[in-house]
Amino acid sequence: MPIRERTNIEKTITYFYPDTKKAAYLKVFQDRTNQIKGFYFTKEHIKEIEKLDSSTNYAIYFLFDNSDLDNKKTYIGQSINGVKRIFDHINKKDFWSYCILFVTDNNSFDKLTIDYMEYEFIKRFKKSSFTLMNKDPRTNEPNISMYDKPNILAYINQIEFLLSAEGVSIDTISTEQLNERFYYL
Repeated sequence: MPIRERTNIEKTITYFYPDTKKAAYLKVFQDRTNQIKGFYFTKEHIKEIEKLDSSTNYAIYFLFDNSDLDNKKTYIGQSINGVKRIFDHINKKDFWSYCILFVTDNNSFDKLTIDYMEYEFIKRFKKSSFTLMNKDPRTNEPNISMYDKPNILAYINQIEFLLSAEGVSIDTISTEQLNERFYYL
């Protein structure tokens, strides 16, 4: 019998629920083999996330609206002070109902890293079935060192994996589908 090699690495995500009565609205999750940690919270529970370790570290975040599955909306941003930036969006951006924020345990993201990750995720979500709500989406690629790029791309892959664990798939659609979606009468 031939031996098959596994190409997919199995991963385990650990979830922490700060308040078990609000588990559906407030959670922290992480693949414990990686330093990237995700915070999932609804608009109404933002103050509770602010109290948690690492929540004010450098971050990349995604605001989502879960009201219409056919017209999924997202806003992609970055923050040098983590969840504190999201407070600005409570009144200014009314479309969103929940946020997924990513930081590192040891605050190893820096300004250039989050700039590049924001740029890359905006580019990826533009090609997906999501409607991007960014008014001025970052279109110029930040100038990063060729030595830093592999690490940042590894961060991006890990964040994509964690997003998929929360049911967010950056499903790319073809140009044909894009034309149909935007120009079909």
